[in-house]
Amino acid sequence: MNSSLVNGISCIEFNRAYLLRIKKLGSTYYNKNSFLMDDDYLLWLYEENPLGKARLIVKKENTKWIGIIALIPARFNLNKKIIESYFAVNVLTHPEFRTKNSFIEMIEYIKKEVLSSNTCILGHPNRNALPGWKRKKMELREPLKLSLIMPKWDCSIKTYKIKKICGLNDIPNNIWATNSKKNTLLPDLNKSYYIWRYYNSPKKYNLFVIKKNSKVIGIKITKRIFPFINVVIDYVGNINLLPQSLIFPSLSLLPSFGGILDNKKIILPIKKEINFFATLPENLNIKNNQVDTSHITLLTSDF
Repeated sequence: MNSSLVNGISCIEFNRAYLLRIKKLGSTYYNKNSFLMDDDYLLWLYEENPLGKARLIVKKENTKWIGIIALIPARFNLNKKIIESYFAVNVLTHPEFRTKNSFIEMIEYIKKEVLSSNTCILGHPNRNALPGWKRKKMELREPLKLSLIMPKWDCSIKTYKIKKICGLNDIPNNIWATNSKKNTLLPDLNKSYYIWRYYNSPKKYNLFVIKKNSKVIGIKITKRIFPFINVVIDYVGNINLLPQSLIFPSLSLLPSFGGILDNKKIILPIKKEINFFATLPENLNIKNNQVDTSHITLLTSDF
C-alpha cells in the first residue's frame, strides 16, 4: 500500500505503530481531550472500517512527521459502476512548517497519486482548510446548510429508536439497495458500513428505524449538536417520507437529495454550514461538474 516518495510526501496504509507519531503531531494543535488524541477513536476511524484501513498522506522533514491527511475508504455508485473512494479528514500541518506550503503539496500529491488510480476524493473542510482545497481545484459542491424540516403527520408511520445491534441486523436487505440514477454519485449502501460508521463509533449517534404499517421503510440518524438539540445527518430510504416520520420540527444537515428536500426544509438564517467537495477521476468520460452529488450525506465524514 505504500507509494512513491515525492517532495518528502508518501502515502502509507495505517498501522498501529504510527499512533504515537500521529498523536505527537496532533498535540501541536489539539488538546488532550480531543477525539483526535484518543486511541480508541483513532483505531476505530483508521483501522476498523469494513472497507479497509485508512491511507495516510504524510509529509516528512527528515524523519519528523510535519503534515498529515487521512483518507478513509468509502464506496459509491455512478452509472451502475462502483467507484472506490476516500474521504479526507484530520488535516494537520506542524505549526513550525505552515509557511512551507506543506498542506498544498499534500493536496497536489493526492491529485496526482490517488486520483490517478480511478478513485474519488471527498471532504468537508473547515474554513481554514477550504482555500487550500479550492486553490488546487478540487470540485466544490453545495455546502450542507442547517435547516428546519416540518413534520407532516401520518399515523401509519412510526419511528423507533435502535438500542441494540440486532435492531440494525434485522433491517431487510432491500432498504440498502441503491437505485442508480444517471450521472448521480450515490453511496453504495452497506449494512456493515453503517454499523461501523454510526453504531460502533466512539462518538454518539441516535439511530432510528422508520416503519409504515409495521414494514421497515427507512433509517434515520441524528447527532446532538447542543444540549437537548439533535440534528438529522443521514437518512436511508424514501426521502419523501422523512417529514411523515417526524413528530416535531427537526433540525437537519441533509443534502437536497436531487432537489426533493428543497420544498420540505427551511434554511435557517444562521451561519452554520458544512463545506463539501467531491472530485472524480478524469477517465470516467463525464465532467466533474456534470455529476450530481446532492445525495451524499455526512455518512462519508467524521462529523
